Amino acid sequence: MFAAKGTFTAKTTTGSQVVPVLLCGMTPKAVIIWGSRQTADGLTSGELHYSFGMATSTTNRIAINGSSVDSFSLAGVRWHDGTAVIIQTDPVDFDVGTEAVRVDLSAFGTNSFTLDWQVADGVADIYHYLAIAGDDVEANIASVAAPTTPPAGPDAQSIPHGLSGVPHAMFGISSHNKNDPVSAPGQDSSHQELSIYATDFTDSRWMGAHRANGDGGYRMQYTWILAHQIEDFIPEKATYTSIDATNMNIYWDPDSQAEIHHYLFLRGMSAKVGTFTSPTTAGNVTISPGFTPRVFVPWGFMGIASTETSSGEADFRASFGASDGTNQGCIGLVGKTDNADRINDSAGVLTVYDHAEAEQETATVAFSGDDVVVTFGTADANLNEWNYLILGGSSEDPMGDIFIEGPAGTVLDIVAWKPV
Repeated sequence: MFAAKGTFTAKTTTGSQVVPVLLCGMTPKAVIIWGSRQTADGLTSGELHYSFGMATSTTNRIAINGSSVDSFSLAGVRWHDGTAVIIQTDPVDFDVGTEAVRVDLSAFGTNSFTLDWQVADGVADIYHYLAIAGDDVEANIASVAAPTTPPAGPDAQSIPHGLSGVPHAMFGISSHNKNDPVSAPGQDSSHQELSIYATDFTDSRWMGAHRANGDGGYRMQYTWILAHQIEDFIPEKATYTSIDATNMNIYWDPDSQAEIHHYLFLRGMSAKVGTFTSPTTAGNVTISPGFTPRVFVPWGFMGIASTETSSGEADFRASFGASDGTNQGCIGLVGKTDNADRINDSAGVLTVYDHAEAEQETATVAFSGDDVVVTFGTADANLNEWNYLILGGSSEDPMGDIFIEGPAGTVLDIVAWKPV
């Protein structure tokens, strides 16, 4: 498995944009793109924006978006689109947004992917990407609605993963929209919602954040594979039950909303999902996944524990980042009554501010052998819990791929190591 983390600047006009990716002459099998509508590192106050997108081909992709402004009378817009990889919106009225940026994937190529900017706002925002490649790697996105009635049986919802065999990991995102993302993309109802979740089919982690009219927002995380949060309670949740050559099976304790969730299934790698606790002062945390890491993806909201109720200060707060061991980048989000902020950090994997716009925790990462070393440059006094997904070499290639790099980044040779 090969992976590359990078950044690119938004095209300010409509048209095609080729994004170069250092993948040693390979074509991406999957790409994740995220951004907070920032043109530089640091915090920008007054508005909260995020876009998360995933794609495995020009016909298998999804983008979700949330936006809000300081005034809680314009508290939240949520949007998803199954024909795009980047969506940004502008709140214009009570829970109503307009599409400001819309970008589709037009091609995967050798060491690149190409974007089609169909709607552009003229601003050169920063976006982050994580590209995954490899001869053995398979990837597919499934967008499936949650059930609305109590299930019958332990494997109540079977989600086809579309791979040739049992997946090794699933990473998911949701803005909790109910409208069909392909036939009816766009805004659905009110509130700003975000869920990020993953499983290695042994451990699962979910984080949710919610901001509604008239309140500051809420955040939670737990060991479910997925959940739906409304203010400070959970009306529905799902637990992972089993995986087989055709389906991922999950058990829902549902509500009546039939919200659509987006699952990126991955095969051909080693995977580890878990949590780590930040130090109370600046320092390091070492994670040992049991294989050579190629990808580290941390996310969370700076909560002190996994909980079924809201954790810490009642606000919308989130951080998401990724690293390939050399390059890294992350975004942060904060929303509270009459306050909305967004953060970009092109040199870190975690960034968290509070609703008073004070920096709370920041971290960078490095890979050392089979270890992931997370260095907190800023830490608060709490033992905060963070989720992570680590990807590495497959079980047939546990040391990962070794390549010899020649002049100007050219690849001279690739050697696959296998156990003897």
